Amino acid sequence: MSVLLFDIDGTLLMAPGVGRRHFESALTALCGRRVSADGVAFAGRTDRSLAREMLERAGYTEEIENAITEVLDAYAARVEDDIQPEDVDILPGVRALLDELQDDPGLDLGVLTGNLERTGRAKLAAGALDDFFSFGAFGSDHEDRNELPFFARTRATSVLGRPVAFASLVIIGDTEHDVRCGHHVGARTVAVCTGNVDRESLLTAGPDLLLEDLTERQRLRQFLGR
Repeated sequence: MSVLLFDIDGTLLMAPGVGRRHFESALTALCGRRVSADGVAFAGRTDRSLAREMLERAGYTEEIENAITEVLDAYAARVEDDIQPEDVDILPGVRALLDELQDDPGLDLGVLTGNLERTGRAKLAAGALDDFFSFGAFGSDHEDRNELPFFARTRATSVLGRPVAFASLVIIGDTEHDVRCGHHVGARTVAVCTGNVDRESLLTAGPDLLLEDLTERQRLRQFLGR
């Protein structure tokens, strides 16, 4: 039995500009002046780490932990209120792969993402992918992505009603951060070249399998032994 944990942005879908636009809006409202996300690397990061970096860049130092929470609440509300199906592009092969995997009794599907739970679920719902995933770990669980597999395993154990070992986890994502968080707990890792990280950087991170995109269903199933 394997538990597959998919990243969202750059792996399952793209929501161009959604995160950046609403982060800037929430930060600008808090700081009382325009705050730009220019120069901030979003790929593979947790939303809490992004909020911290942007507040620090803006020179905001007053009770920063409370400010981060306030920004993230405002950001999540903006995404939930604004995102539409046309804002989301499902990446190649994703829907066909998920349709196939969900019918395999030896596989269970979840997410592991730097998105807040509210924004991650909003993006999945906008892309009509939410029904594929009954559990997951999110950037609202912890600022450090390497800690997220612990939350994912706990939730998988609860939802599936059986013990879940780290060795049974397969973390699938488009950045080196996905690969490293899998290595952190001894999970298997699959990197896909559909995000903003180049192939060489993904290879350097050392995934167990590298795919061009999720149309490579046969290679993934062979890797999973299915």
